[in-house]
Amino acid sequence: MFSNKAKVLCAFVGAAAVVFSAHAQISISGTVIDGSGNGVPGATVSLVEAGYSTTTDSQGLYTLTGATGVRAAIGESGDIAPVKIGNSIRFSVANGTEKVSVDIYDLNGRILSHAVHTYLARGAYSYTPAFGIVASSFNVVRLQVGAASATFKMTVCEKNSSLSGLRALGANGAQGLAKRLDISDTLVASKTMYVTFKKYITSYTLTNQILPVTAITPAKELGIISERTTNNLNWALAKVYVWDQAIADDTSSHATTLNLAYTGDKEEGTKSALVTCGTLGWSGWGIAPTDTAGVDMSGYTGGKLHMYVKGNAQSIGVEVTWNVKAAQVVDLANYGYVAGDGNWHLCEIPFTDFGPIVMTNITYYVAFVCPAATGGAYTSGETYMIDDVTWKPAQ
Repeated sequence: MFSNKAKVLCAFVGAAAVVFSAHAQISISGTVIDGSGNGVPGATVSLVEAGYSTTTDSQGLYTLTGATGVRAAIGESGDIAPVKIGNSIRFSVANGTEKVSVDIYDLNGRILSHAVHTYLARGAYSYTPAFGIVASSFNVVRLQVGAASATFKMTVCEKNSSLSGLRALGANGAQGLAKRLDISDTLVASKTMYVTFKKYITSYTLTNQILPVTAITPAKELGIISERTTNNLNWALAKVYVWDQAIADDTSSHATTLNLAYTGDKEEGTKSALVTCGTLGWSGWGIAPTDTAGVDMSGYTGGKLHMYVKGNAQSIGVEVTWNVKAAQVVDLANYGYVAGDGNWHLCEIPFTDFGPIVMTNITYYVAFVCPAATGGAYTSGETYMIDDVTWKPAQ
């Protein structure tokens, strides 16, 4: 399902989940500046892993202090955070009661192999994906030990390599791994109408950290499916996808139908988009730029997605995505949509409601899914229309 795929790929860019035991002191200070070198007041400075944040003063100065968990070693109360070394993942198991799973995905989020699903004895291990398991030379590997998980983009080794697969490390390997006590976090500076700045750090004791943020020039309202605006999407640089199977981007055998020039009903102009849901238990579609690396939509930072919706579809979700569908689906029922009442409903969703979107790397201008959440109400053949879909900048 489309929303499940989004959840999988979200892990590619999020901080790895790890089990913590010991603690480290945080002492980070510096200045947030703009393109002219002036301090930026009211900017938010935060640590992604540690969960700490503060606001800059009138001169753009900030200080982050506190205590946070650091990665535990074997023999303490938790598992050490896994680490990628070459084309292998090294990890530890603190006890034999936690299940270990290794799943391999392609870069579109499709599962290729449930490579490991077992219980392992306490100790240190390595896992190396190989061509014998997957055909692609570049994949995403997700490791889970109990409730802790981490995701890595990595290549695979030769098919017949003796190093492929799961291996228990010897005493020396386990000892070396247990001694690791790494700090791995991201320092972030952000403010509405500024490009967010991120900096990878390996220490929680830092001074004079300069975090430059660039002011954004507000853009004009952009019509995605709209006849009201004069500034419209360049359809020569856009592509429409339809889904209704577990594998997304399926344009060959979907049962869902999409009519982007429906004249039977509209909220504005001469036509709307009509969606008829398929028979496979869920339905989805979206409009993406042809540039698969994403497009810069930072001029809409702090803005919102605007649309009108009408239909009898019981549950409709929508998302705006970045970095190949890493986004949060929102339920249009929470933004004004009422199913089956025969009326057009204005729905406006702040972009911030879609999660921590990177506006400089948008890979879907808009995508819809029925139902809004897995297991929600759905009936094949139900329909809905959308009209006047636009990206609005901050007012």
